[in-house]
Amino acid sequence: MKRLISILVVLCWLHIGASAQDLHFTQNHYIPAYTNPAYSTLFNGDYRFSGIIRNQWRSVTKPYTSTALGFDGKLQRQYINNVNLGGGIVILNDQAGDSQYSTTGSLFNLNASFNPGNDSVHFVYVGLQPGIFQRSINFDKLKFDNQYNGSIFDPTLPTGEQFGSSNFTYFDLGLGLAWHYVINDRLNTTLGYSQQHLNKANQTFFDNVEVPLQQKKSITADANYVINNLFTVQPMFLYQEQSEFNQILTGGLINYKMTNPKLQNAVIQTGFLYRNKDAFSVLMGYRFNNYNFGLAYDINVSSLSQASNGRGAIEFGINYIITTVKPICDIKVCPIY
Repeated sequence: MKRLISILVVLCWLHIGASAQDLHFTQNHYIPAYTNPAYSTLFNGDYRFSGIIRNQWRSVTKPYTSTALGFDGKLQRQYINNVNLGGGIVILNDQAGDSQYSTTGSLFNLNASFNPGNDSVHFVYVGLQPGIFQRSINFDKLKFDNQYNGSIFDPTLPTGEQFGSSNFTYFDLGLGLAWHYVINDRLNTTLGYSQQHLNKANQTFFDNVEVPLQQKKSITADANYVINNLFTVQPMFLYQEQSEFNQILTGGLINYKMTNPKLQNAVIQTGFLYRNKDAFSVLMGYRFNNYNFGLAYDINVSSLSQASNGRGAIEFGINYIITTVKPICDIKVCPIY
């Protein structure tokens, strides 16, 4: 009975959270332009293909599945002096619960970057993010009190409810800013700020009802520090706020470059992230040449863990980066002792 009550509480909480907040990922570094459009062209290379899929709450109810696919690219020609242009697209899909509550849409990222000091130290990125989304729900999948005939559930009985439309479409708009600072050959850092849902689109299946999609603010910070020829660390930080909801995601990765001559371009990644009062995430990754694969497992540590048994979510991510202009030769720097 205690477990049943816990499950009911979880289901109510999930319904409220799903309707009030955006879908989220643990490995935001695999789809960075979703969080901040300024990150659309902030990578080493010319074109980037990204993908991530998240499956959560399987131990409690029907799994919630979130998927994102992305493409980012840089224009090879400067149309404005000292300004590099680029952009991309992020395609999103989220399926939640027995009602098949679904969000599907696309974000179009338009990006400009420039070097304010005409040096190789400071870089500023600005992004605009218009988008179009559709939300839908299958009312036939829901069960209501009126459909119980006194002994059993009878789906042929009328629900006694009056619903509006089962889907609606809305426009979305976001802005982002990022600053990339190359401190020295071993250390660089990036700070970002974005504000999404600037137009507060109406979110309701019913006529004459106003349910605005609240604006979301995101602050990101990450760094890359080369310890030696074998190890690199990547600390990460994300703060998001939407209406009365907020989350802090902090942690990082340790990268180990393999010494096997046949795998000289291979890197093994391991690390963790902690989402405040919610989950502890274990990260594993593998990078080889232009491919980057990641796995995250969320261990639920919130008050919902009694129903979930600690099993939160599993997430897979992938990046593939294309560089069209190859270096003439590899430059090897000899260490100075």
